[in-house]
Amino acid sequence: MRFNVTLQLSGNMKTILSLGIILALATTIFSCKKYPEGPALSLRSKKGRVANKWKIDKWFIGGVDSAMYYAAEGTWIELTKDGKVSAVQVQKYGTQSLTTTFTGNWQFVDDKEVLGWVLTDDLTNTADATTFDILKLKEKEMWLLDEDDNANKTEEIRLIPY
Repeated sequence: MRFNVTLQLSGNMKTILSLGIILALATTIFSCKKYPEGPALSLRSKKGRVANKWKIDKWFIGGVDSAMYYAAEGTWIELTKDGKVSAVQVQKYGTQSLTTTFTGNWQFVDDKEVLGWVLTDDLTNTADATTFDILKLKEKEMWLLDEDDNANKTEEIRLIPY
C-alpha cells in the first residue's frame, strides 16, 4: 500500500521555513572554519590556495616585524601543486646584501592544518625542515606560525602574491 502525504504551508510558513534552513546552513558553514584567521569558506582547494609565488609582507619574530632584515626586496617563495618549492632570500646588511637560493618539497600535515617543507640551500647543499601552523589561507594571503618551544621564539610570516 502506498501513502502520499502533502504538507500545505501558508506563505508566511514557507518564508519562515526557508529562513530557518538558510540560517542553519550559514551557522554550520561559518562555525567550522579550518584556520583561526580564515577563510570560513573557499571555493578553491587548499592546495590551490597554497600553490603560488609569494613574497613576505610581514615577518614577526618575537612580536617584532623583522621582514626588512631577513626578507629584503627580491625575496620570494614559490610552492607548486605537485609539492615542489623554490625560494630566494635576500638579506640586507647596511649597503651589502646576501642572496641565497633554495629548492625542496612541501606538504600538508595534521589534516591540512600544518604546512611543512624541507628546503635545501643550493650553495651549501644543507637542508632544513620546518613546519608552520596555518593561521590564514586565502588565494592572495597566507599566514604561517612557527612556535619553537626549545628556543622560546615565535615567528609569524604573512605572505602575499609576488
